[in-house]
Amino acid sequence: MKKLISVILIVTVLGCLTSCGIASDFADAIEGKAEATPKVEEMMEALSSGNISDALELMHPLADDDSEEAISKIIEYIDGRESKSIEVVSLSINTSTGTGGKVREEQVSYEVTLEDDESVTVNVVYREDNQGEGFYAFQVAL
Repeated sequence: MKKLISVILIVTVLGCLTSCGIASDFADAIEGKAEATPKVEEMMEALSSGNISDALELMHPLADDDSEEAISKIIEYIDGRESKSIEVVSLSINTSTGTGGKVREEQVSYEVTLEDDESVTVNVVYREDNQGEGFYAFQVAL
């Protein structure tokens, strides 16, 4: 009985210490709300207009060095078509705090319908940490 009470107290204390961030992340995940969604809309605008510099500004400082080449290929594929709709398909939120600071990552899949009614899947990892914030990964899948 003492062990059960001890475990309950420990879980309660840990819950009180960490619940604010976890509760909001959990609620966002259930509702399908992603902080990355407005940034995805901005990125899709930059890609459809062929603006590489605006697209690169939305990338995280620690993103791959070949981001410019990848963005150029996406721009070539999109070929000026604008997004008609952007909907969250799946969402995973991970938050951690350590000696390097707080890190929040959203892994989100979107179904994007382009103006010619073609649908593509956009998979992103949006990261916020002490280095900055932005897309750590941005991939378009056919």
